[in-house]
Amino acid sequence: MLEELGDKVIAEAGTLKEAIEVARVADFDLAILDLRLADETTELVAEITRGRGLQFFFLTGHTSDGLPGGFRNAPRLEKPVLCSALAEMIENCARS
Repeated sequence: MLEELGDKVIAEAGTLKEAIEVARVADFDLAILDLRLADETTELVAEITRGRGLQFFFLTGHTSDGLPGGFRNAPRLEKPVLCSALAEMIENCARS
């Protein structure tokens, strides 16, 4: 879906360990985080990304109440997501 919007995927992570490594070292403009990877949350990934001053949002099936305390006000899209909603979120993050 991201490629359809003209965006480039720099990295994907299927485990928390991979996601943490990507968050620490990858060169990206925006991270799209699922709240859960297997039975772990991506809270640390969000913290690392925010600490680097990079934009991110959660793409998750959880409501904002399900987000970790420090991220309840973080940008969030609920699954399933329409391509138009994803495009709008990416645009909003780019303007921030």
